[in-house]
Amino acid sequence: TLHLRVKPERYYEPEEIYELARQIIEDNDICDDSMSQMEQAFRITAWVSTHIHYMMDSDKCDWTAGAYDALTTMYGDCFNYMAMCRAMYGAMGIDSITVERYPINVSSHYWNLLCIDGQWYHCDACVFLSMTEISYIFMYTDAELDPYNNSYDPETLPEGVVVATESVQDILDYSTQTVISEAEQ
Repeated sequence: TLHLRVKPERYYEPEEIYELARQIIEDNDICDDSMSQMEQAFRITAWVSTHIHYMMDSDKCDWTAGAYDALTTMYGDCFNYMAMCRAMYGAMGIDSITVERYPINVSSHYWNLLCIDGQWYHCDACVFLSMTEISYIFMYTDAELDPYNNSYDPETLPEGVVVATESVQDILDYSTQTVISEAEQ
C-alpha cells in the first residue's frame, strides 16, 4: 500500500535534522558510540525531558518541522518533545516512530515508539504529572503505560511493529541513566 500526502511547507530533509541533532548530542555530551543503543536512547530521553521548555502550541505539519523548532529554540509542546527525540534517536541510528493518543480525552498527545534489539517500546519525554522524581517514560510496554495519558490505537502502528510485552524496567538505573548489566544485578 502506498500512502501519499502533500509535502508540508515547513518540511526539512531528515538528514538535515539528524545533523542538527548530532551537533546537540556532541555539544552536550549526551551519549556516544561506545554506549549501547538502549543507553543512548535512555540518555537522550532524559536529556530532552529536562532541557526543552514547555510551550502550549506547536506547528504539527510534520515531525521534521517539530524537530527543527525544538532543536533550534529548545521550546515546544509534546509534539516537539517527540520530534526532537525522534531526531536524536535517528542521529544515533535508532529506529523510532510517532504515536498519537487515542482516544483524545482532553487534548492530543504524541510520543515515540523506539526499536531496541528488535523490540519496540514506548518512550515519552514529555510527561508532567509524576508520582516519582522521574518525569518521563522510557522503554515501557503497553501494560506499563498510564491508560489516561498514553492510550493509543495499536491498529494505527505500521505493519510489523508490535510493542514488546516483557518489561525492562528492572535493568534501568534512572538515577544514572544507565543500563544495569546481568553481572551487576
